Amino acid sequence: MSNRPRSHFKRIPRQQNGIQNQFNLLFLNLLLYEIKILLRIIPFGAMVSMKSKNFKKIPLFLNIVTFCIFLAACSPVPLPQALPAAQNNTLKTTSFRQTPSNFMWGVSSAGYQAEGNETNSQWYFWEQAGKTKHRSGKAVDFYNRYEEDILLAKQMGVNAFRLSVEWSRIEPRPGEFDENQIAHYKRLIQTVRKHGMTPLVTLVHFTYPQWLLEDSDRDGLRGWEDPDTIELYLRYVDRIAREMGNDVRFWITFNEPNIWLPIAHLFGKTPPGTHSPLGFLRSGWNVLKAHARAYDRIHGINPQAMVSANIFQFQYNPFAKTPKSYASSADPMNARTIEAFADSDWFIDGLKSGDFAYAIHANQIFKPVHYASETSARNNGTVALLGRFDYVAFDYYYRFNKIEQIMNAHETWRMPIYPEGLYNVLMDYQRRFHKPIVIAENGIGTFQNQPRADGWRRSDHIIHHVYHMQRAIQDGAQVIGYFHWSITDNYEWGDFDSRFGLYQVEAQTDASLKRIPTDGVAAYQAVIAAKGATPLLLQRYPGPRR
Repeated sequence: MSNRPRSHFKRIPRQQNGIQNQFNLLFLNLLLYEIKILLRIIPFGAMVSMKSKNFKKIPLFLNIVTFCIFLAACSPVPLPQALPAAQNNTLKTTSFRQTPSNFMWGVSSAGYQAEGNETNSQWYFWEQAGKTKHRSGKAVDFYNRYEEDILLAKQMGVNAFRLSVEWSRIEPRPGEFDENQIAHYKRLIQTVRKHGMTPLVTLVHFTYPQWLLEDSDRDGLRGWEDPDTIELYLRYVDRIAREMGNDVRFWITFNEPNIWLPIAHLFGKTPPGTHSPLGFLRSGWNVLKAHARAYDRIHGINPQAMVSANIFQFQYNPFAKTPKSYASSADPMNARTIEAFADSDWFIDGLKSGDFAYAIHANQIFKPVHYASETSARNNGTVALLGRFDYVAFDYYYRFNKIEQIMNAHETWRMPIYPEGLYNVLMDYQRRFHKPIVIAENGIGTFQNQPRADGWRRSDHIIHHVYHMQRAIQDGAQVIGYFHWSITDNYEWGDFDSRFGLYQVEAQTDASLKRIPTDGVAAYQAVIAAKGATPLLLQRYPGPRR
């Protein structure tokens, strides 16, 4: 969230949930307090360079931070409930307005999750080290069967296809570009266009070459903690944009950096698996700079390009932003703490304000209060962040209303579905940025394609989220595209349990990897044909009683 709404939130009384809730709040706030102290003893420049005489003090604080995270996450305590929404979210089946003829109805995919047999990325080595439940293997073999999946999308009426290019395939060794792989991705993109679809290309979808983690500078920094990675990334971006720029207008530089970086560098759940607040800050600052410079590089090659980075966005029930002014919204202190770690808008706010340190402060992540007025962080690196995005892109899946859900978010089939939240998010982004908006991912997880306990089906999910998207469009949100995640089941970053596909694929048990349509296929086909969720579709797909 941005710094502007923060000052307009009003407090609501916290519910008393017993001793567990009090301990939970205590440790969550202790966590932020300890990190604040850590940041106060280390100048911002030292975070980036790691050349501080106080650096020897870090291990003690890291132990405290890790301990606090553990304690704060232990209790399954419900968060306070939100104030009621200012407008009625009840389905209105009597009103309907079609989406524009140029609206992008899309599906999404990602290289490592779908292609299979990618052995040069950091994720492959993470799997080989036994850090995951399952290994990706062939995945769903999108690398060889991409035209089949593109045709399945076309049959639904889809006119846009999101995909990613795998950096580790393009540049398997530093400075050595694989011409065959470049040709492969050019064919893939041209196939998308041949079938009447607009390609939306992601340049980094969580994965990058393993050699970025093996090659170290003299300070011992690796991967995205190393500022040298920015130039290496730009070399890759430049080559891709020159090779494919004539066929691609819409680009995403980084997928979900607001959760990818803290999960990888702060919580250590994904590669490189570190537990370092400073590592998170360094990697965040470097990725922001890399995005801004990639934005300029792509526009230098194609001035008509549309460039952004997509943000993972939850709807937080305790402080859902209502259609009223921010003054009427609820933002309890403990919910704000949860948001800071799980889904803050520090990345996109950094682009808007041009100041990474202030974005971190404004979003209450580490509260580096004495850095809030500094401009050195913004100027350091000689890169302008300000306004470096042409459209707002975000992913929306579910809401949180319990602390335990944040720590178990990988069990996507248990996460509460909240279509109304999509309206809230869209209107919030419209008020804050006044730019075109793309829903880059929206989908529903099941456990191995078994029915969900809450009764939500993929078909209901599509219709109801599209309905609330249309509400936002009618109320002024400049939504230009909706992409359903995903065209097929795929490898969900550690296992094949979570299923999101419009088409079911039994990657572990079916050697033929047959694409089997789910109930979502007919629903999405119907909603695309009707250019939205019509009253008839809302009646046909009522969703579970809530």
